[in-house]
Amino acid sequence: MLDRQLVESIESWYIDTIDPRFFPVFMTLKDASKFDEVKRTVFAAIERAATGDGVSAAFFAGAQSNARYGLLMGLTSPAKVAEKLVWAATPTGDPAALGPLYERIAGLTLADVKAYLAKRWVARNRTVVTLSTKVKR
Repeated sequence: MLDRQLVESIESWYIDTIDPRFFPVFMTLKDASKFDEVKRTVFAAIERAATGDGVSAAFFAGAQSNARYGLLMGLTSPAKVAEKLVWAATPTGDPAALGPLYERIAGLTLADVKAYLAKRWVARNRTVVTLSTKVKR
């Protein structure tokens, strides 16, 4: 959508916790009249991922590498180290959870991810919230 200039930005984030959480996708549209097209494009991408068509072996390997080395590159200060330790410990309360978490990520296979996506990234699990602003005149 960025390449077609439909949106100004696309952003997502996820935080592990004990309780289930949403996996939000945030977009800022350039033109509100393109909302339906953007929505169809996002849902189509989710469907491709859920069927395994949207996740190649190369993409998956890159994501695993990014998770591992992105973490290491982010440990630039004591505060950043503490932040990552707290983030990893949040779901279980285990302060030593960071190492095992990244071991599990390294042990994942593309088949594991495709099975998860096929089970969880389906329309019945989807919640859609649309926020927009009105221009004051």
